[in-house]
Amino acid sequence: MTPISVVIITYNEAQALPLTLRSVAWADEIIVVDSGSTDATVALAEGMGARVFHRSFDGYGSQKRYAVGQATHDWILSIDADEVVSPELTLEIQQVLRQGPGCQGYRFPISLVYQGRLLRHSGEYNKRFLRLFDRRTGNYTTDNVHEKVVVTGKVGTLSNRIYHYSFENITDHFLKIDRYTTIAAHAMHQRGKRSSRLKAVFRLPLTFLRIYILRLGILDGYEGFLWALYMSVYTMTKYTKLVELQNKNTVITTQPGYVLETLVAQ
Repeated sequence: MTPISVVIITYNEAQALPLTLRSVAWADEIIVVDSGSTDATVALAEGMGARVFHRSFDGYGSQKRYAVGQATHDWILSIDADEVVSPELTLEIQQVLRQGPGCQGYRFPISLVYQGRLLRHSGEYNKRFLRLFDRRTGNYTTDNVHEKVVVTGKVGTLSNRIYHYSFENITDHFLKIDRYTTIAAHAMHQRGKRSSRLKAVFRLPLTFLRIYILRLGILDGYEGFLWALYMSVYTMTKYTKLVELQNKNTVITTQPGYVLETLVAQ
């Protein structure tokens, strides 16, 4: 069977990491790149058999590219520290590796579990990401945010999924919104993107309507409402920080660590 390395980047993920690591215990190797955790993340990873590397965080793309570079094997499965590979996806991946991959990369759905509920609507159930790939033909882009895997060659699709257990609680969600909107605003500013106060304000209702109505978040109950609301706040905050950068009224600093790929969608 084609050997595979799982790569994960971490920052203070002690609560979520054990379940994640157990879901990929079948892999030939697990690589964890930590950016200075102050909790038990590193000890947990080492205790569960992962090879742990330390690297200061300077952007999601470069951090994940570094993790890929530390792997022993060419086939890579890249996951976040709070994502759980389902048993069904495990079997599907193992079948691909056993038969010999017919593509240079594979995408599959990553479904959001929010406030304990699997969101089957809200645009978060069947989002497909390219996370299984041959590093000889592809890797992560170097973007600080919105990083993605790009491969040269054929990309296949797997039918089973990863479950994304994002946000420990509402406080955690707000902290990550603050951190990630800072990174995103700086990235937009560096690309020359501009906004205004009026546009920033209107981002909130437009985002809410898109998620809650057009993407049927209303069918996800209370949790769907919260997701639509806080993602609307995320979007407005990102553009408000961009306006601040444009006006140079505020110095925004980027905190270390990393947050979930689900926020990038907005």
